[in-house]
Amino acid sequence: MLVIDERNYQYILDSREKILQGDFQYSGNYVYCGDKVHGKPIEISDERVKMEYTDERTEKKGYLVLYPFRRGEVKNLLAKIGFASIEQFSDYKVGENHSADFYQYVCIK
Repeated sequence: MLVIDERNYQYILDSREKILQGDFQYSGNYVYCGDKVHGKPIEISDERVKMEYTDERTEKKGYLVLYPFRRGEVKNLLAKIGFASIEQFSDYKVGENHSADFYQYVCIK
C-alpha cells in the first residue's frame, strides 16, 4: 500500500501570473506549516515551483523547489508502475475536485 499527498500544481501553473503578482493564499481549511509560518510561490515555470516560507516570529526565510506535476500525471505514473487500485481524494474527500488545495492517493499493488 502507498499513500501519497500532492499539491494541486495544475492550479498554480494555470494561475501563475496572478499568483506571482501577489494573489496567492491558502484556503485556510487545512494547516500547512502552522499559523506562524507562511508560504507562497515566488517562481513558477513548467519545470519547477519555488516556494518561500517565512516565520513571522523570526522573519527567517526558507525555500523549497518542487516539480509541478500536471493534472493526472501522478495518477498515470502510479498506474504505469503497476498499482491495480488507485483511489483519489481531493482535500481528504473521495473524488477529483480541480479547485482542491491537495490531492491524496491510496494505492494498492
